[in-house]
Amino acid sequence: GGNGVTHIDMNNRGLGGFIDPAIGLIDTLREINLGNNFISNNIPGEAIANLTKLEVLNVHNNRLNGFIPPSLGNSTSLVHIGLSRNLMVGPIPKELGKIQTLVSLDLNMNFLNGTIPVELGDCIYLAELNLGKNRLTGEIPPGLIPEGRVSKLVTLRLNGNMLENQVPATWGSQLRYMQILDLSRNWLIGDVPPALADIPNLRELWLSHNTWMRGETPSVLTNKGLQVLVR
Repeated sequence: GGNGVTHIDMNNRGLGGFIDPAIGLIDTLREINLGNNFISNNIPGEAIANLTKLEVLNVHNNRLNGFIPPSLGNSTSLVHIGLSRNLMVGPIPKELGKIQTLVSLDLNMNFLNGTIPVELGDCIYLAELNLGKNRLTGEIPPGLIPEGRVSKLVTLRLNGNMLENQVPATWGSQLRYMQILDLSRNWLIGDVPPALADIPNLRELWLSHNTWMRGETPSVLTNKGLQVLVR
């Protein structure tokens, strides 16, 4: 047992070293907050997945420099994963799509490469997905936001990668809650899909600094009073 410890909050404490896999023995843990430190090495995925009550894993702004472990996908309780502003490399494991409880996944500002796993579309409660400022390639998988069900996504940031091809034409009315869609600074081509105008609560649509932006933004978008950033 973990002697009743539910929270580890060591934010901004100047900590170095690495996360000891023995953390997996503190089975009462609900939150791990180690943001704004100097922690390096890897995340002990199996140890974290063993914590069946853990809802928050926040290690943003550290020096983590390994891979995101696929075993993290075995977690049955994680709601928030915050790994932004680290030095993490390698692909985003498709296994993260198995975390049915996940609401927020923030991997912004790392050195992650490979393609965006379509399996992230299986996280039906996901409200925030930030994969911005990495080295992701390939196309944006349409199934990241499946057609047949209402998406809970409020914010989707894929900016600052090397994503190619076109914005999925199927993204539209199923994004009932989306407010911010940032696809800027990629290698996207083609026209702005008119279906984006069917996103009812969209406030910000960032499309600037792509290869594609010839021609006009569809009038259906500009007529909505939406803040559209194309150039």
